[in-house]
Amino acid sequence: MSWRDSLTTEQRDLVARQEAAYAARRAATRNTPDCLNCEGWWNASGADGITSEIVTWCDCTNGQALKASYATARQQYLADLEFQAQKKAAEAARRAKACTRCGGSGMYGHHGSCFRCNGIGVDPKYLKK
Repeated sequence: MSWRDSLTTEQRDLVARQEAAYAARRAATRNTPDCLNCEGWWNASGADGITSEIVTWCDCTNGQALKASYATARQQYLADLEFQAQKKAAEAARRAKACTRCGGSGMYGHHGSCFRCNGIGVDPKYLKK
């Protein structure tokens, strides 16, 4: 069920007039500095400007500004992804090299420092390599 089904006849006419006026403004401002087509596409498409690969922009000032903001947001998104991947790889490497007896803490229960790694937390077999 559409939201339009619950409208009265007058409300439907008002919505139709507003949509027609907006469509006329979009057509009249195409490729002008205050083009409404780019912003309308951006809002209506649900594009976040980051994860979508293929994006088309018109040559208007507004479209080029949105294109620049898209490029900046995409670079930041990719940098964040790369940072998270590096962080996960470093954590995995740290866990792989952690002493199996103390778990990388350097302390073994109530006995004090770990006897296997001498309290440094790194498995001795990795130190020999």
